[in-house]
Amino acid sequence: MTEMKKPNWHPGYHVFLSHFEDATGIGDVLNTSFNLHDSPLVCSPKDAIEMFENSGLQYLALGAFC
Repeated sequence: MTEMKKPNWHPGYHVFLSHFEDATGIGDVLNTSFNLHDSPLVCSPKDAIEMFENSGLQYLALGAFC
């Protein structure tokens, strides 16, 4: 059992995950936001490049942008 699924770790989150699993049959939730910890979400190509330069990631793929 992961830390987030333990009821005493975060009771509200445990209730959310339990209800989500009951409703969908899926017991996990994946956060796919694009940002670094304690930073706002990436909202523009400029944000993406700044985040990439500070992330330690090796690659960044951007589509066409103006």
